[in-house]
Amino acid sequence: MEAPKKILLCLVGDKVGDSIVASFMPRELKKLFPQVQVTVMSTASPDLWQHNPHVDQILAIPYGKGRWKKIFQLLPQLRKEHYDLLIATGHSLKRKICFYLIRAKQTICVDSCAPQQVHYSQRFEGVFRRLGATHIDSRYELHMPDTDKQAVFSFMQTQHLVGGRFLVFNPIGADAFRCLSIPKISEICTSLQQVLPADFPIVLLDYKHQYDCLQNQCILYRGNSLLRTAALIEQAGYVLTVDTGIAHIADAFEKQMTVLFSLQPFPTAEAARAHLGRWTPRTAGTGVVCTRQQMNDINSQYIVNGVQNLISKR
Repeated sequence: MEAPKKILLCLVGDKVGDSIVASFMPRELKKLFPQVQVTVMSTASPDLWQHNPHVDQILAIPYGKGRWKKIFQLLPQLRKEHYDLLIATGHSLKRKICFYLIRAKQTICVDSCAPQQVHYSQRFEGVFRRLGATHIDSRYELHMPDTDKQAVFSFMQTQHLVGGRFLVFNPIGADAFRCLSIPKISEICTSLQQVLPADFPIVLLDYKHQYDCLQNQCILYRGNSLLRTAALIEQAGYVLTVDTGIAHIADAFEKQMTVLFSLQPFPTAEAARAHLGRWTPRTAGTGVVCTRQQMNDINSQYIVNGVQNLISKR
């Protein structure tokens, strides 16, 4: 195909984890078409794209019920851009209508670029194969400003943390069924402290300021910026997290981790396994601890075993 001058990467309806999985797209598009202008339209946090040197323009769409109204209001502006290529996720009728009305010269639906059962990153890789690319680097990337990195270094100095010598624990997910209760968090921290080295503290993510009662068991981190949290994870030795975007942030830095996963929302075990196959972090050594019930019913000993297994491989 003729080299496009303008590309719109449309990640409407996607959350933080989805956008991280797609984070290599602008970089690889610029490699394939060095003169192209890349615009990202996303419902995830615009911070994920704001400092990316491969993104020329960001169209931030608030995630929620009103997002489609906002998108359709943008359609006249999008048509005026005369995009040569639209790359979009999703295949619902509403999305197809929206994509059609943008009037790009060519549209590629990410979901049709690889079988449904493969990891979602392979669908994005499939886009490049359609565009004629043969060498695709699908490593995720996050670009954090120096201010966020400096804030994390100050926090580490205050708490006497050493890079690579602490565990980040995230107990909060995007949905209620993915969140851990305070008693369960306390139980997990107590169990982990029995196997972690004395100089390997637990740093608990507490951006909602709700875990004061746990400050004697772990170090509370209350950074309220997604990229600042990412800067902390970059410095961590291990990550323990429920099934949410934090797992993909850790994956971007190739951090060894244990992910807690509830099968409860899925109609069958096969559906749950299919979801895991599409979204499990790709970093070697990643462990997944599952429960068929609520997240709070997960067996803490399985978590401890997973962390011990990671420690033994260092």
